[in-house]
Amino acid sequence: MKACINCREAVEVSIVKLHGGPICPKCGNEIMQADEFYLEAIEELNEKGYYVDAFDFQSISSVDKTSTIVFNECVDSFPSIPNDCYLIIIGDIDEQQITLNYTFVDCETELSILRNAINVYLWTLELPAVGTDEYFDALTTCYINNIGDDPE
Repeated sequence: MKACINCREAVEVSIVKLHGGPICPKCGNEIMQADEFYLEAIEELNEKGYYVDAFDFQSISSVDKTSTIVFNECVDSFPSIPNDCYLIIIGDIDEQQITLNYTFVDCETELSILRNAINVYLWTLELPAVGTDEYFDALTTCYINNIGDDPE
């Protein structure tokens, strides 16, 4: 799936820049693919201590229509999640894993899928590293906003 952010539509790419990626045949803008942003997001998550065990990026035409990031069982909480995504806990109590999911809707376009991938990547840039004061402050704020009490 390839989309040009300038032209705001899906494109067929036949031109590739030397030492670069594909370019849009209409405007010459470099084309980004959604999975490139997800791979960058996974790298950022791993660097910050939110270890990823698996990743499944589905295309809009797939039967499942859900993209999933499966986190290592040692990851047990997040101070926030990206817009339009949801968390699911899988596995037995002693071996539970959190998954971050995004489900495509029938009217989804290639550009909106790319936009979601960018949102997930931007979310990872804003996440504090696990174990830092910023991380614990964000978890406390999240808890207060959702439950209404200070966890202490």
